[in-house]
Amino acid sequence: MPLPLPDLVYGSLVEKWNDFAPVAIPPEVRRFAQECVVISRYDLTTQAVPGKGEGMQIGFVGRCRYAVLRADPYWLGLLHALMDYAFYAGVGYQTTTGMGQVRRRMAE
Repeated sequence: MPLPLPDLVYGSLVEKWNDFAPVAIPPEVRRFAQECVVISRYDLTTQAVPGKGEGMQIGFVGRCRYAVLRADPYWLGLLHALMDYAFYAGVGYQTTTGMGQVRRRMAE
């Protein structure tokens, strides 16, 4: 998927968090992201990189800004924690090979 849809990004992060952290984050974060988080701005370019075997992996490079439609303090706290974690965990596929790198940038 060459677009960082909120439910995919936050779903990936909550799965990784729950695999390693002693305190679990509810999997409903994915649903909240799907229903209440939208892409508000983006500047993305698709990129193809060699995958395993002879295939190519399609991804993207650039910036993406999200907006939350329902500012519930509980869910916002979880989303912020996951975004801080994203720098260390990466998002999506083959993060151990350098794909899925994330840098959090606060809104201007």
